[in-house]
Amino acid sequence: MATATITGNLRTFGGANFNYLDPVIIFRPSSAHLGPSSIFSGPDIRATPAADSSFIATLERTDTMLTADAHYKVIIEWRNPGITGSTGPGTAEHDTGWEITVTKDGPIGDNARPPRPNHQMVIVAPTMPPKHFGPGTMWLQMDPEDPNTPTNPANTGDLYQLQ
Repeated sequence: MATATITGNLRTFGGANFNYLDPVIIFRPSSAHLGPSSIFSGPDIRATPAADSSFIATLERTDTMLTADAHYKVIIEWRNPGITGSTGPGTAEHDTGWEITVTKDGPIGDNARPPRPNHQMVIVAPTMPPKHFGPGTMWLQMDPEDPNTPTNPANTGDLYQLQ
């Protein structure tokens, strides 16, 4: 069993500790995976931050798996006192969009990769879209008000991949 220990801290956007809301960091495998002599499946791996916001998670290394592109999604869950149901306070969740490919012990950032662009989405616009769509996003330079008129000079028909 090839595992690695991932460490880090969980804080609010303002840098504060929010352990009073009982947060949990969830490492969700992208799917069941095969190793040289094992099949890996099962529930999410959950790490509860310590009082100082630090966390430790021991995860199966993804670089030893036979499945291409094995990774974990990183999700944050916490108690949300603003939502009350029949069983008490509800929960809130952030899917970070980030993935980690676990190859070595160390800080979570050393194993992280940013969210992947959605290559199934093509932005149709006369000017380049904002950078927040991320590298790799496709942009078709067309006039969205008049995309079917070939004589419209804004309809270049050029397809770009954002860098």
